[in-house]
Amino acid sequence: MDAPGSPVTSPGASHGSAPASGQSRSTVASTSESGTVTRSAYRRGGVLEGRRRAGRRTTGLRHPDYSCESSRVSSIRLYILSSLIERGPMHGHALKNLAEQEHVHEWTDISVGALYGALKRMHADGLVAIERTEREGNYPARQVYGITDGGIAALRDIRARAFATLDKTPDPFDLAFTRLDPDDLDGLGPALVARRDGYREQLEAGRAKIEHIDQYLWRSERLALEHRLHRLEAEIAWHDDLIASVPLIVEDERERRRRKGSKGDTPPEAS
Repeated sequence: MDAPGSPVTSPGASHGSAPASGQSRSTVASTSESGTVTRSAYRRGGVLEGRRRAGRRTTGLRHPDYSCESSRVSSIRLYILSSLIERGPMHGHALKNLAEQEHVHEWTDISVGALYGALKRMHADGLVAIERTEREGNYPARQVYGITDGGIAALRDIRARAFATLDKTPDPFDLAFTRLDPDDLDGLGPALVARRDGYREQLEAGRAKIEHIDQYLWRSERLALEHRLHRLEAEIAWHDDLIASVPLIVEDERERRRRKGSKGDTPPEAS
């Protein structure tokens, strides 16, 4: 994490006034992983394998973040388009530097390394346009992109869908918890305590991070970061309930095993 003296603003925020002279801001928050999309999902979305772009044949499937037809909210497009509106035209390297300074990989599902490819695909889709080419010193020439009218409309749509989408990715733990190892039931309690303590550590680290950068945050940014903390608090409370229920859970699992052993592996027929 950057020291408070060097942070930058978070993308897409609407501010009523500029920060005080000499003041800068930073944003860091929660993280989540992007899912995968099947070949059939892409075909339903209208993005077919082998689609020609700029005279070159593409093979394989495109990442859902890059597809206008994708049903999921595209965080990477939201980030790029809102950054171009707030910051003005930028080349890919400047956009990558901004994303790294804002630690987007920590509080969004965006991979910083995916920005270059997303920018090129958005150009092919007409959401951004090349405004000029810049060269600094001995560095290669860089194309500077600006947002188009189509990009402005797309940004409004993506932002609206983000507000309307209630997304909670299923936790693999839930399935594992309903399929316990009958030979290791004594390890259930310690395993749950370790998970609960891990969430507590994340909560403490998150609170410390917000306190460290609080003077650089706008209100919306602070509340977005606190969203992560509230989720962690809920996880901790739920794990406390699980830990308190371990004796009953173990008893229930052993009873299930006894019944299964007495009746064999064939489940009873539905009446």
